[in-house]
Amino acid sequence: MKPVSATVRLCYCATVSVALIIFLIYSQVAADKAYGRIFIDINEPVPRPLLLGIQVHGEDPEAKKYAKELLTVITDDLTYTGLFSSIDEKLFLEPPHGFFKPENWRPLGADAVIKVNLHITQNTLKAMLAIYDVNEGIQIFKKEYSGEPGLLRSIGHVVARDVYKRFTDSEPPFEAKILYIGLVDGKKSLFIMDWDGARLRRLGISAETIISPRWSQELRSLAYTQRDGRRWSIKVVDFNTMTQKTVFESTGLLLSGDFVDKNSLLITMTELDNQDIFLLNLETSKTKKLITGYGIDIDPALSPKKDKFLFISDRSGSPQVYIAEISGYNIKRLTYKGSYNTSARWSPSGDSFVYVGTVNGKNQIFLQRFDTDEPVQLTDKGNNEEPVFSPDGRFITFCSDRDGIWKIYIMRLDGSGQRPLTTGYGFSPVWIK
Repeated sequence: MKPVSATVRLCYCATVSVALIIFLIYSQVAADKAYGRIFIDINEPVPRPLLLGIQVHGEDPEAKKYAKELLTVITDDLTYTGLFSSIDEKLFLEPPHGFFKPENWRPLGADAVIKVNLHITQNTLKAMLAIYDVNEGIQIFKKEYSGEPGLLRSIGHVVARDVYKRFTDSEPPFEAKILYIGLVDGKKSLFIMDWDGARLRRLGISAETIISPRWSQELRSLAYTQRDGRRWSIKVVDFNTMTQKTVFESTGLLLSGDFVDKNSLLITMTELDNQDIFLLNLETSKTKKLITGYGIDIDPALSPKKDKFLFISDRSGSPQVYIAEISGYNIKRLTYKGSYNTSARWSPSGDSFVYVGTVNGKNQIFLQRFDTDEPVQLTDKGNNEEPVFSPDGRFITFCSDRDGIWKIYIMRLDGSGQRPLTTGYGFSPVWIK
């Protein structure tokens, strides 16, 4: 094993912009007394979906070309959450360009109406959002957005975000990206896409094998493992400077874990033909052993508070999920159901974790709270692996071969709404926000 410190600037096969900029012009927000009259408690087990009338109107011929796509982005974002449903536009009694009249919406059972007016000036697309409370018959929110027409989908995600926040007081993942491992000419490559699978772009990173990508939102950095021939290496991509650096190499298996801070990374490393968990100093490339023992100890996943980590060990005779303090002490077994459990990841709230368990010879995804040892099975079709929570904790991305090829999928926290995000090969999704 040897430390490596060379830095290489990334080359892109397509333009990648992780943080797209949209100029927002704030207008008017309703008075406090109106705020909260319609509200979704997302902590309820099964909250009643709000019924929305959603309309987008292009005020000029050029803007009309964009209206349908913007409507689709906003509607898909909101309805996929399961917290909102939309009225079929064929039932509307009020045209998109018409003034809001509550009597046009009450017969349809609408809780609220979303109206967006589009127009284009000097190659700048401007969208004016207005939200109306049907029961009260008043406008409760107004905001203007602008950006280049090429940022239409980004504007749609931001509009949907503001609608979601207005009714839940919570932050959705609509603006987040999903990075994953795909295939190009037989080699593994890194790709990035919107949370809904749109705007797929390829990063200029390919190798014989790429595994175990891990993202740090705080550092805006990605760590992953690469193998070329017999050489294993851990690399870190700094998204602030868009540079890549090899931080550690070995001839034995290496797996990147989570960032503890800017100078340290949890890793799995082979030592004396045994896989153990170490803390890697990113400045000096020195390692400190945290977890060892007979058998295999691998795949550390850091807690949101960074005081503990999950890992997989077969010290009990079969792979199971364990937890330890960041020091490596106070090890405790967490999973007792099933004989082969792997790939454990924390929820952002820290009160639960997901993992992969074997059922009738197939790998399935389970959710388990820390206050119980009773897991909930979320998938049942094909093999399902690599689960990871969205930044808000209400969605889980994973990969599945249920259609004959490994693809990236997404589902709600309760396992509902499972759908593919990619059409080609995809593995190891990671949320980036």
